[in-house]
Amino acid sequence: MCFHSGISEEAGQLADLHCCIPMMGMVDSFNVSVAAGIIMHHAVRDRSARL
Repeated sequence: MCFHSGISEEAGQLADLHCCIPMMGMVDSFNVSVAAGIIMHHAVRDRSARL
């Protein structure tokens, strides 16, 4: 797993999917809405590239 804190080990084991978002600079964490936006942006970008 790529997380160091945040969700519990139990929650990580129950998840169907794990993903990592690289953080650069002085960022320590993302709130769930920012993380969801980043993931959705990349999903749409990747899907558009395949069309």
